[in-house]
Amino acid sequence: MKTTRWAIFLLVLVASNITTGYVVKKNVDHQRDMVEALAKMSRTNSPFIVIIGDSLTQNARLPASVCGIPLINAGIGGSRASTFIPFAEEMTARQFSPALIVIALGINDAVLAYRTDFRATYGLLIDSFPKSPIALATLAPVDTNFPVAKMLNPSTMIYRCGDNRNCGIKMGAHH
Repeated sequence: MKTTRWAIFLLVLVASNITTGYVVKKNVDHQRDMVEALAKMSRTNSPFIVIIGDSLTQNARLPASVCGIPLINAGIGGSRASTFIPFAEEMTARQFSPALIVIALGINDAVLAYRTDFRATYGLLIDSFPKSPIALATLAPVDTNFPVAKMLNPSTMIYRCGDNRNCGIKMGAHH
């Protein structure tokens, strides 16, 4: 019975990955991807929105603009909050002033194998960005009945999805 469940789970996972066009990069180069996103920001001579995130963001079919404001997708597959701290610092050093920064991170941080203090890292990330408005995208709900949920840290999921009081305090510093 367990073997059948795992086989069905793996089959559904593979099918969903193929259906959504998800492809794992073999040569992930976070530095290159960040440099490309920073270059796009440099070339934009008007206000812009930047969205940072993991593969869900990177592979999302986002519009070119929102309310006439260009949207820069800085999603990087496999990234965690700590991945984007140098990126945020570089944006600040270059004095970029986005109309909005959207942070869509957290699922990779929730993996139990990582021992990073998500709350502290997420706070440092927010503090490292330029003083622009910040919007936090919540994680998609995870069904705790699925075996994959056992690999996730529930405290990270609760903090990210349900307890936004601390995020709100940090966000207030940017308005």
